Amino acid sequence: MAVSAPADRGRANEALLEMLADGLAVGRRDVELLSGRSGRDKVLVVKGLDEDSVRSRIAAMVESSAGRRGASR
Repeated sequence: MAVSAPADRGRANEALLEMLADGLAVGRRDVELLSGRSGRDKVLVVKGLDEDSVRSRIAAMVESSAGRRGASR
C-alpha cells in the first residue's frame, strides 16, 4: 500500500493507519503500529478483528484500488 503523505514526523505512518482503519471498518485507535516507524516494512495490530478478517479486508482494499487504477487508464 502507498500513501501520498510525506515521511516527515510520522505523517506517512499516520496516513497509513488512517487508511487502514477506514478500509478495515474499525476505529483509528484500533489500528496500532508496533514496529517499522522509519522503514517500509510495518508490523501492526488491529483490535477487534481476527487475522482472517484483516487479511480478507486488506485483499478487498487492494482489489478495489487496482480496479480504480485500471479504470483510469
